Amino acid sequence: MDKKKEEIISGLYDEFFDTMRLYAEASLHNTALAEEAVQETFCIACIKIDDLLASSNPRGWLILVLRNVILHIQRNKKEFLRSMSAISFREDVGGYEQVAFYDSQPEFWYENLTQDKDYELLRKFVIEGYSLKELADEYGLAMSACKQRIRRVKLRFRAILEKENKKN
Repeated sequence: MDKKKEEIISGLYDEFFDTMRLYAEASLHNTALAEEAVQETFCIACIKIDDLLASSNPRGWLILVLRNVILHIQRNKKEFLRSMSAISFREDVGGYEQVAFYDSQPEFWYENLTQDKDYELLRKFVIEGYSLKELADEYGLAMSACKQRIRRVKLRFRAILEKENKKN
């Protein structure tokens, strides 16, 4: 990226970061995830700088990208929670107390998944709302490595879920 484009991105970042963070925080209800969503938005802006510059309203373009990033985060969380619900539900379990216990203990149903070294990473990201930066710091990883590990465990999780769905 040339110097002029860097200055434009930098100017938009300085001017608009706080507004975008507040917008994201209102949707995500998590400051760290909101900051991460804004950072992701500016990463996309850097990659698609020509589209941003071609827009008649660069600030509006950034808000649209941020909205899509937020929707992606929310969709991933809902998908994971829906999958966890599907996994933990079993008709052969007798009694509400047992169902509640098993719902909170996915390792009961899917020991293979929860023994996966990255399961805890995925659980903290999706259910507890940790940001990629927080997880990367906690696990001593680069952000890109952390993101990749979460993606891989999601794929393994989907494979387990599909295998179980074929059994039933």
